[in-house]
Amino acid sequence: QERVTEESNEETHEEENKKERAGESQTETKKENLIAKRNRAIKKVLSKEFGRENVRVRGGRGTAYGWVDVTVTIPANFRITDGGYYTQEAKEAMNQTQRRVIEILKREGLWEQLGIYYDDMPDASERREITIDVKFREVC
Repeated sequence: QERVTEESNEETHEEENKKERAGESQTETKKENLIAKRNRAIKKVLSKEFGRENVRVRGGRGTAYGWVDVTVTIPANFRITDGGYYTQEAKEAMNQTQRRVIEILKREGLWEQLGIYYDDMPDASERREITIDVKFREVC
């Protein structure tokens, strides 16, 4: 009879562990759904400004989970590089586009939905978990 009790205790612990894991996975699924919804909202608002085909939004994977990578492609009717370096016009266009992306995300309330981290600089600046890349499409 002791053996039956031990087996039933093991079964009870196993069931409890399954329930805990199920609860954790439901929480993770909800979190993933929120992040996916946020990323779709980012794509939608940026597409209004830059065109759907010119905006790419990807969520981070693995240790970068929660991060957002945004790539915006803009037309370039100017020389992009000179001697392997970006021209001043290209740098200005990149900076202007990055500022515009941030402005749109703040206006739409999506900036606050991004995670926060602090860099290693002495002033420990607060930063958002987002990368904004700008690519150029040459205009003939």
